[in-house]
Amino acid sequence: IKKFVRNLIEEIKMRLVCEKDICTGCNACVNVCHKNAVTIVDTYKEFNAYIDEDKCINCNMCMNVCPNRADINMLKPQKWLQGWTENEFNRKMSASGGVATAIASSFLKSGGMVCSCVYERGAFIYKMISDEMMLDNFRGSKYVKSNPGMIYIDIMNALKENNKILFIGLPCHVAALKKYMEVRKQNIQNLYTIDLICHGSPSPNILFNYLKNKKIEIGNIYNINFRQKNLFGLSVNNRYIKQKGTYDGYTLAFLRGLIYTNNCYQCRYATDKRISDITLGDSWGSDLADIEKKKGISLILCQTYKGEMLLSEADIATKDVEQEKAIESNGQLKAPFKKSKEYYRFWNNYNKDNLDYSVFLCFPVKCIKQRIKAILLKAHLIK
Repeated sequence: IKKFVRNLIEEIKMRLVCEKDICTGCNACVNVCHKNAVTIVDTYKEFNAYIDEDKCINCNMCMNVCPNRADINMLKPQKWLQGWTENEFNRKMSASGGVATAIASSFLKSGGMVCSCVYERGAFIYKMISDEMMLDNFRGSKYVKSNPGMIYIDIMNALKENNKILFIGLPCHVAALKKYMEVRKQNIQNLYTIDLICHGSPSPNILFNYLKNKKIEIGNIYNINFRQKNLFGLSVNNRYIKQKGTYDGYTLAFLRGLIYTNNCYQCRYATDKRISDITLGDSWGSDLADIEKKKGISLILCQTYKGEMLLSEADIATKDVEQEKAIESNGQLKAPFKKSKEYYRFWNNYNKDNLDYSVFLCFPVKCIKQRIKAILLKAHLIK
């Protein structure tokens, strides 16, 4: 009781930017505050943006810029497509059909700048580039919540210099970027946006604790891969955490929706209405030939004229896709991922030093099957 009262008093003393435990970690409030009065606290299960009352001057800019406190203009897609880059190497190296890479490459060649998530020096951050040689750093799915840092300020300054900017990121971060530009009264004629169909995103601390438990030093990591086409599995510095072809604990926890931050389970962007010019994802359930599925097919939703221009200028092949099938195969175009009974079991038993065991308690049969499969794969008894 004393601990509860003490925590309650601390919460009352610390004012929140948005409703408790629904912060997306978008950092718009941090970017807009000139007094450095806002701090985002990551507690693994949720993010919260706290206001330091000693620094705050009550300008309310942080609250005005917060997408969770505002009406967001969501758009119905005008075109539903599926496709891939015509560059076979880029398609092979991409998690899906390589459409994001193709659009970004075309945008850079036209003299624009591209901003997306990279893994760099122990963090998943947004970075802006103008050199096509740097594009490989953006490639691949990242099953972790990226940190925008102060990127909105950098983008605004680039726009002020009449640069064309393409931002590729989580839908909640696209919404935050747009809201930031609105509050700062910045013209966004040269801003183009692509959001990614997001299942949910975990705190990076969960991933890094998992790797630490595997005796992997974060400072020695130069490459992290979460997936190769339809082969899901965490690899670090091009070596799989578990046997290739099986799920490691982190991947299984992600795919089963155990470790997303709390806001993801009530995500307002998990709908067929979208926040950006283009939405990209995987064309799961595609009725195209198996050879194309094996190579990778992207789902492409186009909401705006800007989006049409991006698609027309990119080196991509597109086919029509059945809207109902696309929605049915991408659950986050209908609703957020729901918390299951396994979610509560996981967090009741979560041990940051042994995520594998916490996952095993949720899915013992699945985990045992994966162990047996790993043995058979290692012995070359199955492919």
